[in-house]
Amino acid sequence: MGRKKSDKSARSEEQEDKVNESYQPTGNFQSDFVELCKEMKMYRPPPVFLRPKRPSSPIQNEQQTQAPTNRKAKEDKKASMAQQMVEPEEETPEEKAVIEQLGFKPKTFTVKYYLDLMKPCVHIDLENPDKPDTVSEVHAKNWKLELPMLKTLSRCFEKLNRLHTIVFWRVAASAEVIAELAELLRQLDSVRCLSLEANGHVTDENYADLIRVDSNLTKLQLRFNQITDAGAARISEQLSGLRDPPSKLVSLDLSSNCVQDGGATALAQVCSFATLLRSFA
Repeated sequence: MGRKKSDKSARSEEQEDKVNESYQPTGNFQSDFVELCKEMKMYRPPPVFLRPKRPSSPIQNEQQTQAPTNRKAKEDKKASMAQQMVEPEEETPEEKAVIEQLGFKPKTFTVKYYLDLMKPCVHIDLENPDKPDTVSEVHAKNWKLELPMLKTLSRCFEKLNRLHTIVFWRVAASAEVIAELAELLRQLDSVRCLSLEANGHVTDENYADLIRVDSNLTKLQLRFNQITDAGAARISEQLSGLRDPPSKLVSLDLSSNCVQDGGATALAQVCSFATLLRSFA
């Protein structure tokens, strides 16, 4: 009886250890994102795709054919690796209708149902298609970004040493999420550009928290966020308080917001002594 009890206790301890063991990111964003979402009990995460590249011109294609065979083979290998990372998609009825009308499958554009463009997804850019850990840009669009998802993304970002750009479009981030995002930027030394646009109105308008001395951010885009004079005043106050030592920010885009004369005046005054801020809109 004593042996049975000890065996049961040992098994229960092993099960508890397995439960307590959290997934450790490897640097492969696609697999890390899926596994960490499962760990957070998010079983239907937004799919991850490679950002589509602009098709090369006929002149470039002709130059590539004239290149040495070994170089062409290497480029073909990279292209095939990049294609493998993109989840295969079946042709939609709209695409089939276009193919029937044209008599061929188009290679310079794709046809999508307009609601498909609004589905949540994550797009990534790779510096080297052969290496999935060389993610340089992450774009998240058209889904509500809440704290659990932001924390999941932050864990994915831990191993991405080449990540320099983060883009959030229409993610409806709350003031709490913006504050957490500002803290995340302090930990990501490689990130230089953040775009948080079409976010909608935030009651606290704490976008100024994203401007920090201990962040390496150089470019901040906050367009279409319904920022009012109150938010502009907070940004102006934040910039004026970061003169010694100065913020690393050199580009700030506040265009297409709701800033009136009062907020514009406050921003104009701070721009007069913000020597590092070279681009302001």
